[in-house]
Amino acid sequence: MAQHHWPTWGNENVNKLLKSQRDLYRYINDQTLRMANEGLTRDEIAAQFKLPPSLATMWANRGYYGSVSHDVKATYVLYLGWFDGNPATLDELPQEDTAKKYVEYMGGTDSILQKAKTDYDQGNYRWVA
Repeated sequence: MAQHHWPTWGNENVNKLLKSQRDLYRYINDQTLRMANEGLTRDEIAAQFKLPPSLATMWANRGYYGSVSHDVKATYVLYLGWFDGNPATLDELPQEDTAKKYVEYMGGTDSILQKAKTDYDQGNYRWVA
């Protein structure tokens, strides 16, 4: 538990840390399944998942080597598998082939770079990446 965390000393502090970790993983598990039962997809759940302040403010629960969104996606896949419900993702092209088709469909590299620069300037970093 909390392998990538600074060492914790003292019985009271260790108990507090372990309880926090227990509560964190339970919350991620239960809320991921609740949202999946409401029909949300893996990525939709990860995008809107928020920890309550009681868990989010604990130092060992912060994203460092991973993030809560990664944990949510892993929990979803554990219970429901990798299929996202979209038939088009059942037999996708490999990434390299897909990338070549995207470039072709978007009008070539010059067109893409121009659009990417505009999006970057607007702060749309996740999309540009």
